Amino acid sequence: GLGVGCPILAITDNRRTYNQLAIVWNVTPIFVEKKDVINDIVEEGIEKLKQKGILEKDGRFIMRQLLVAYPVSKSNFWFVY
Repeated sequence: GLGVGCPILAITDNRRTYNQLAIVWNVTPIFVEKKDVINDIVEEGIEKLKQKGILEKDGRFIMRQLLVAYPVSKSNFWFVY
């Protein structure tokens, strides 16, 4: 089919983005409250995914961050957890 082969987990602090992603097949959006630093948003989102049982406590995953409006030491980068 045309869908992606693996689940996509999206962490956002934007309610509109969350709602739009909620209707996309094979995407699990996680909403977190706005924070001053993007890393805090990501960490809270990862914790929520673990609490929901979507991510395992010590599981590994790859994350792609696209940043526009947040202060951070890096931009547009990959993380491996």
